Amino acid sequence: MLIGIFLFALFLRTYKLTEFPVGFHGDEANVGYNAYSLLKTGKDKNGVFLPLSIDQWGDFRPAGYHYLAIIPTALLGVSELAVRLPAAIFGALSVIFLFLLIKELFGDEKTALIGATLLAISPWHINTSRSTSESIIALFLVIAGTYLFLKGIKSSKFSLILAYTCFIFSLFFYHAARFFIPVWLLFLTAISLFFNKTPEPKIKKFLLLGGLFFFVIFIIIFIFSRGTSRPLDISIFNNQETQLILEEQIREDGGANVIFTRAFHNKIIAYLLTFFNNYLRHFSGDFLFIKGGLPPRYIIPWSGNLYPVELPFLVLGLSLLISALFKERKFLLSLPLVWLLLGPIPAALTYEDIPNIQRSLMTIPAFIIIIAYGINALLQLINLKILKILLSILIAFLFAYNLMGFMHNYFHHSLTHQPWYRNAGEKELTNLVKKYSEQNYQFIMSAHGDNNLIFYLFYLKIDPKYYQDLGSPRDKDGLRFQNLLFLNKDCPAKDVVEEKLPTNDKTLYVNQGTCPVMKNYQILQIIKRPDGTPAFQVVRIKASQPTDKEN
Repeated sequence: MLIGIFLFALFLRTYKLTEFPVGFHGDEANVGYNAYSLLKTGKDKNGVFLPLSIDQWGDFRPAGYHYLAIIPTALLGVSELAVRLPAAIFGALSVIFLFLLIKELFGDEKTALIGATLLAISPWHINTSRSTSESIIALFLVIAGTYLFLKGIKSSKFSLILAYTCFIFSLFFYHAARFFIPVWLLFLTAISLFFNKTPEPKIKKFLLLGGLFFFVIFIIIFIFSRGTSRPLDISIFNNQETQLILEEQIREDGGANVIFTRAFHNKIIAYLLTFFNNYLRHFSGDFLFIKGGLPPRYIIPWSGNLYPVELPFLVLGLSLLISALFKERKFLLSLPLVWLLLGPIPAALTYEDIPNIQRSLMTIPAFIIIIAYGINALLQLINLKILKILLSILIAFLFAYNLMGFMHNYFHHSLTHQPWYRNAGEKELTNLVKKYSEQNYQFIMSAHGDNNLIFYLFYLKIDPKYYQDLGSPRDKDGLRFQNLLFLNKDCPAKDVVEEKLPTNDKTLYVNQGTCPVMKNYQILQIIKRPDGTPAFQVVRIKASQPTDKEN
């Protein structure tokens, strides 16, 4: 059954993987080209040898996924499939380790099978597993590491070594993991040493030494991989909105009572309110069951991150787990509850794209474990075999209906629902640029709409050594690369016509799709997104256009 569930999970994560999600985001192209660069030169596209983090947009992302994509890139070439495949595969493998974790936690194979099935069909997990998500790899390592840790405290040093290895490797994949895992490991160690059955002395000593070793490695990685760069950029403490609200509160007090102003309108309270507001939004009905979360490119129309049918089982599972925890004093039962509470914290500490499905991804296993516990508990309450069978069929039917609804929204509606958030049209534009470049045309193109150089490096398979020898040019206004000139304008051809700037027959212009069509344009092609909206205009300015600027 577990093999069948795994294969089904793999199918849901790899079916039409190059077509869905629609388009190919700039982050994905960056991963793909960096993997190609590491494969060919041992350096990232910026010329850094075997980096721990990679500077994509000044964010210094952990480099783990870029290394992981090297093998599929070597086998499949520079392609969308090679970039997306690691997340899809590790997303499916997570099903197996969640089964093992639940079985280790509750000692019940039925609950474990239910949990594995729920993760296999989870809309939140499917969505992110198909999207070159570093967080999916980090989550897999957290699930595997937690299972191995629980297995290890029963007297297996080798399992504990593997657990610490998983936790350490997860630090190389996603910033949120670097906030979640140290706290999670402290919690696991605490309940193992003080609240659960006391482990053997040799295991107890090993836990202390292993934890110390982990935190030493953690600090080294954090320092040498510039681990604070991206988190600080999007931290709530850098959120100008919080500061503006605080200033407004102080201004409206009018200095009437300085003591009250300082007591109620200070930075500590302001940032705590921002944090709790962000935190609680990750438990809202909209985020969990109705609309999903941000960034916009991850929104599946009319789909939440959990299925609506899971709500009653979530409530039941929570109630029963809390009750069992206090009645039976089995402190390991607190694991999914604490996991649920810790999961959204990395996301709540940021102000960008809240509620965020990537930064709160660590919460998924907790939801799945609690829901699976609730389903199995309900079935166990029924003694009459025929009623149990009928209830099982009803639950299976409701989940199948929810799954089919999600798959319809994902594979049908997302094709035409706001595809501009995923850089749809970039591949077609790059192919057109390649075609005309072979005829010695020059391009002046809009850099807006995330039309960045990375797509041309990726799709045209530019030799990484050649690019590095050029100094790894960065995106900026006026960037020149070969026959391409990128301008921070929506409509560069419109400016040429209106300002009567010089041009020639061998210069083509790439406008954003919403630019007005001028009378002097000769439109070579309008590149459209899957929903029919224009993404880009590729135009030539007719020869009748004046060639000298008029004073």
